[in-house]
Amino acid sequence: MAKEEKIKFEHNRSTDVMFVDIRPAEEGATISTVDVGAAIGVPGQIHARVDFEREVIYGLTVQNYRAFRRRMFWRYHFASMKKAISFLIAALRINLCLEDRCHNHHALQS
Repeated sequence: MAKEEKIKFEHNRSTDVMFVDIRPAEEGATISTVDVGAAIGVPGQIHARVDFEREVIYGLTVQNYRAFRRRMFWRYHFASMKKAISFLIAALRINLCLEDRCHNHHALQS
């Protein structure tokens, strides 16, 4: 992660939603919300705020945080949620870059 990023975690206990803010939105950003939970077996539960054009992830929203936390501890053996979230963010960044490269590669072949 870049040095200027300070990841903020905020868990709303009454709604059991975790908000993870990675960086503030840039001026002129086109932000899309993408369901990324299916990739780790929790479809509809984790959404990423992404600018595909700039290849930037602005944050995550985790629905049903307590169940997500249990899954990460028991199934994937993460010792802390910060490490689990950091791993998820890194995987999303890699996927975002690779998909963009693949899209450009296929466009060049056409």
